[in-house]
Amino acid sequence: MGRGHRRWSWGAILSLAVGCRSVDHEVAERPAGALRPPSGPLRNLPPHPAGPAVSQLRLATSGDGLAWEREDRTVVERADAPTCATVAGRLWVFFVLWEDRDGALRDTTVAAWTEDLDTWSLAEVEVGGIPADYRSGVADPCLLADAVPGSPSPHRLYFVLGGAGTRVFAARSADLLHWVIEEGPGPDGSVHASPTGSVRDPAAVRLDDGGFWHYAGGDPRRGTHRATSRDGLHLDPLPPRHLLDGHALRLKPSNGQVVDGQPVFWAFPADQGGRVADRILRLDRVGTGFEVTSPPALEATGDEPVIRDAAVCPHPAGDGLVMVYATSMPDAPPPPR
Repeated sequence: MGRGHRRWSWGAILSLAVGCRSVDHEVAERPAGALRPPSGPLRNLPPHPAGPAVSQLRLATSGDGLAWEREDRTVVERADAPTCATVAGRLWVFFVLWEDRDGALRDTTVAAWTEDLDTWSLAEVEVGGIPADYRSGVADPCLLADAVPGSPSPHRLYFVLGGAGTRVFAARSADLLHWVIEEGPGPDGSVHASPTGSVRDPAAVRLDDGGFWHYAGGDPRRGTHRATSRDGLHLDPLPPRHLLDGHALRLKPSNGQVVDGQPVFWAFPADQGGRVADRILRLDRVGTGFEVTSPPALEATGDEPVIRDAAVCPHPAGDGLVMVYATSMPDAPPPPR
């Protein structure tokens, strides 16, 4: 656990969530009142551990987006669902943290950034305008930098709020720290809701014509939600997808990114129970949709029997690409098959 070495500096901590580190990271002196990252054995392991409670975020790098090499670096433990963006020489990563070291926060979203993949900082993130019927915890983040070019608040964050139902909302920001919810077409201001169940795990990419392509999960029997949009808020649904390589597996896109000028999604296969997360797949634009056109970017190993939730962004130093992905902790139960 925590095989790579990290240094953390502490800024303001999320009002919605806070960041954390690997067990062996160096941590700068903590300001009064700051929350601390998890360290050591998990104190409050759920009865059926899954998700961020038994996951960690690791790194891989690539020069072309096709051939990937795992880095011997753990970004953070007890975390999953990463999303990223590179802005002005900084790699920003938002992710879901199971709990901080003091148990003050649990299962909520965190922001961190780095300029060199070695030293990471945390900063407060505020989301204003959350509807009263929804709990304030922000989950399943999807970050798009410069989603609205030329706007004073160009960055967009898609996320899930749970309440009367689980739905996708969007917010805008000028600095990636302070966010205000945008008014979506739903009666509660949501961007994406399903008439047959909840919607989770939003993934989106901005296309070269200024439009957007959206994926979302959360409705296993109907496949993966798909939609296009002119503004990123008003969606035009497409038929859901069920098949991967001819098999009845759902393909779960986790994040989108423009690579060499072309939109790309990163995904992993899962059945109706969210299992079979054994490879990271690249989806390229083919015709009017996205398809798997190359071998897996990463595959499961003995040390990483589960791999999922990949997010890819330009390296903050400007050389190649960085992938942040979730894999299981050593104390995670064996993956079901």
